[in-house]
Amino acid sequence: MSGQNNECGKNGEKTKKIIAYMLVGFSLFNTLLIGMNGSPFSLNRFKIPGKYYSLYVSRLHNCMELACFVGVVLGNLYILPYGEQCGYISIAINWSSFIVNIVLLVSYVTGGENGHLTFFYWTLAASATIYGFNLQFIYKLGGKCMPYFMVAIPISSVSTSLIHYIVLGIFVEITISIIFTCLTASMWSVVYAGENGTESQGSGNGFQSHVISPILMTSVALSLIYVYYPGIAPGLLVDFIYVHKIDIVLMLVVPIPSMVIAVLSHYKMGPDNNWQGKTYWHGFLVFIVSMIVCSILFTISLHYPQSSVSRSIVNRPFMTGFLTILFYISHEIMLAVGFPSITENWDSTAATGNGLLSGTGVIIFVLLGEGYITEYKRHDPSKWPTDGMTTRTAFSYWMSRSFANALENVKRIFTLDVRRDILKSVRKIELI
Repeated sequence: MSGQNNECGKNGEKTKKIIAYMLVGFSLFNTLLIGMNGSPFSLNRFKIPGKYYSLYVSRLHNCMELACFVGVVLGNLYILPYGEQCGYISIAINWSSFIVNIVLLVSYVTGGENGHLTFFYWTLAASATIYGFNLQFIYKLGGKCMPYFMVAIPISSVSTSLIHYIVLGIFVEITISIIFTCLTASMWSVVYAGENGTESQGSGNGFQSHVISPILMTSVALSLIYVYYPGIAPGLLVDFIYVHKIDIVLMLVVPIPSMVIAVLSHYKMGPDNNWQGKTYWHGFLVFIVSMIVCSILFTISLHYPQSSVSRSIVNRPFMTGFLTILFYISHEIMLAVGFPSITENWDSTAATGNGLLSGTGVIIFVLLGEGYITEYKRHDPSKWPTDGMTTRTAFSYWMSRSFANALENVKRIFTLDVRRDILKSVRKIELI
């Protein structure tokens, strides 16, 4: 244990630590983004017809989310009861991330004309598990370095998307990811081997009531976001051409909140301090309200198409775009404020426990959200299944069907032949 640590690194180590946390934030999500954003190229490489795109993406997304949650749980099983030598363990995890990227490249280029789709699928799952595991150790170790980690994440999304559009292929993306994970693991080794594997302990004042606000912010932000984005908002509200335009705008504005918070933190004015006497940070709870309001508006738009709310949003690109951006930016602001503040208002173990709480919310709501979208798309608006039902009965119907579909989606994750199962599923749908 290192004792109290009120800076992101001491003396000449601060710059190294900032670079290490920005690198890990930049590289951590690369493999996940490659798996999801590069899905069209994956289908082409593994000779899967494009009409199976949505089925493949849904299955891969569920697999990676569940694998990530496994990593989150494993990280907490070690950190919460024990938590020693986390720096050394995190070094090993970062080198594992580098190795799994090499394996991913091998899985992509080998296997002849049809390739090894199942090998590729499970390698992405392994990378997601390492990601979830790594994330918990970052929460544990981060302390005042967290704003630098948080600022690199949206920048990583932007750069990966740009690379995706420029190179139009996964091979180069994976190669770049290998380079960055190698740099990250090297820098992380320099920082934490030099610190003898020690970690940030925060203020050391124990639980303070101020910490409830950032815990609420991060939990709500991560639980709600993937229920609606991108599948419902903007996906079900406007035509695809506008979905793409909204995503481009989001890509440009999403990094702004974390950049602002990082600058404030650098000058010791950020949320990564004890909130005693700084009640203004609690004001960011208002973004919970904005996310909930947007969620209600999105739901009304889908289920009450004749309402004034629906007519104002559905097929109205400007309003859909505004609400989607407000929804997503609210999420980003709460993450940028919430995660860096937990250690200083409780301790580093609490930051990791909050990672488990948030991760649990993510996996539950992601699966329910996908189950809901699956059920929604099955029905013709002219023969709506809940016509004539009371609001409570209709809500029970959609929740029960979403839950049932979520369980089916989880079952479909586990496969020894992805190609066979995707083709088989499509044949069943066509027969129905």
